[in-house]
Amino acid sequence: MNKIAKTFVAGSIVLGTALGVSVSNVDVSQNETQAATTPYYHYDGYAGNNPSFLLNGQFKNGVKYNNVTFNGVKISSKTTGNTTIKKYDQAFSGYSKKHKTASNVNIPITRNLTYSQVKKAYGSELHKMKEPEKKSKGSGVYYYKPSQEGAAVYFEMTNSKVTEVNIGYGGYGA
Repeated sequence: MNKIAKTFVAGSIVLGTALGVSVSNVDVSQNETQAATTPYYHYDGYAGNNPSFLLNGQFKNGVKYNNVTFNGVKISSKTTGNTTIKKYDQAFSGYSKKHKTASNVNIPITRNLTYSQVKKAYGSELHKMKEPEKKSKGSGVYYYKPSQEGAAVYFEMTNSKVTEVNIGYGGYGA
């Protein structure tokens, strides 16, 4: 009789575990599927001393799908803040502490990032801003804006070197 009780208890545990895993798997895979369908880009730490992330396809997709976060601050067009804060080497404008969002992030570039590297990464999607004075190729402000409503990435360049990057919704210098 003791043997039958042990077998029944063990069988109940196995059956309960199997059913529990099967139910939770459905929920988890639905969440994973949703997360996998929206590209994003998340960066932690100092950005200006390692600007190679700007050439990364994953970063470009994050911008394209308006899903970019730096040091826990999401760059968003729907920000409700009006302050500017600094985290690491980034200055966030239009910052909302409550929502952890900002409309723009400005990053001074301290390591070598060249016009030719940016042009190779962005190709025909890289445009030069119209400026009143004529500047040489590789100087001025270039931008990548994948959609009318979305964020843009502005590259400020001097002598074919990127000196500053602005990512966001308020236009260059916002």
